[in-house]
Amino acid sequence: MKQKIIEIPIYGGRLILIRDINFEKANRKYGLDIEDHLNACACGGPSKSKNFKRDYFIVIKEEYISMPILAHEALHVTNFIFLDRGVTATLEVDEHQAILMEWIIKQAEEFYKS
Repeated sequence: MKQKIIEIPIYGGRLILIRDINFEKANRKYGLDIEDHLNACACGGPSKSKNFKRDYFIVIKEEYISMPILAHEALHVTNFIFLDRGVTATLEVDEHQAILMEWIIKQAEEFYKS
């Protein structure tokens, strides 16, 4: 299992990016419950760090890493963060959501390319 932990600017919390052949280690290490029949998953969980509000995960099986999957999971994480912070995005007012999603995709792309 390879992972990268990144502090999320402005909104707080941590983004934890994980790549592996299955979800067993990530489930065990972080107390997640990702079903193995999935190819990728985005989820949130309580932070193991006192300095952060919440951890947000993008976990992808090695063989399914692709830009469409990253974008898909980044949208989920963006929505989780907004829900947790009480931020509302609408079809008319979505620039903040787009900026956060762009940041998440950039972090994920750098990690999953390596």
